[in-house]
Parts: sequence; C-alpha cells; structure tokens
Amino acid sequence: LVCPHHKLLDLMGSWNAPNKSTLQGMGPVHASKARRRGLRLDHLYNSREDAKKQLEADLVEYYGMLKVLNISEQELYRKAVENSKIQPHVLAFVLAENKSEYVLDLFDKWVVNNPEFPPRADVSHLLRETIRTGGKVLLEGPQSFWLSNAAEKFWDSGTSANTGAAGMLAASRMNVAEL
Repeated sequence: LVCPHHKLLDLMGSWNAPNKSTLQGMGPVHASKARRRGLRLDHLYNSREDAKKQLEADLVEYYGMLKVLNISEQELYRKAVENSKIQPHVLAFVLAENKSEYVLDLFDKWVVNNPEFPPRADVSHLLRETIRTGGKVLLEGPQSFWLSNAAEKFWDSGTSANTGAAGMLAASRMNVAEL
C-alpha cells in the first residue's frame, strides 16, 4: 500500500530536482515491499497493533532520510506545499503528531470501513477458476516492455516490475502448463 511517507521519500529523493519524479511513491513503496516492511491489506483487516508495528518499521526510512539530508519536517512541509503534485493528506501526514495512527486512521476511513471499497478476494483463485470453467481472462500490464529495468539499460527511468508477458503471467500466479 502506498502511504504518505512513500510520496515524501520520493520528494526527498528528488530534493534538488523535484520534477524528476512523479512523486507518487512508487520507488519507495516497492522498496518497502522488497524489505517486507510495507503495509498490506491483510495488516489493515487483521490486527491494528500488528499494522502499527509494520508501519513503524517502515517509517524508519522516512526518519532516516530526514536525518541524512539534514532537513526538518518544517522544511519538508514547506517544500511539499510548494509542489502541486503533493496531495493534502500527505501534507497533513507531515504535521501529524502520531504518524502511524494518522496513516491507519486514513486507511480505516477510506478502505476498511468504506462500504464502496471493493471486497477482498483471492484473485489468483478467481483467475484459475475462470480459466478452468472455460472463461476468458484479459491480463493488462504496464505501459511498455521497455520500462522494465530488466529490458532497459537506463535504470533511473524504468520500473522494477517485469513488464513483459512472462512477468504478467508470473504476477497472476497462473500456471501456463495448466492452461
């Protein structure tokens, strides 16, 4: 799940060149996922205490980046306010006294307790069942094969996702031999 601190890590990572990034937090959220520190839907729906511990472990990078760059949250807030890509809830995160509670309250409001949020499901199971019963499945992938770091030599302008057909199949967890 992309959290406000991921977007702010993006901003801090492009401190002197803020237009270098979309500031959507994609790189930092993928790093959180790879380190197994990022929040997942299961954390939100199961135990708030476990979700808080998970989030606080992930926030270490946020606080560390502030320290390494030698900037205060007040400076970060000023820089964020000047950038039209930064959303109000991200600005509010910077000002929040208890950052983990702020983030979890956001997810409670917009996800966990939101009747309009789509229900959780085992998508891999649904894909396999659809194919098993003769249905059709369309896998839609990222914008371009050349965006993948595996294909593109210019890593700073790519994505860590495998954007080819094999990557989409792997992400779907479908066994091609069973199709």
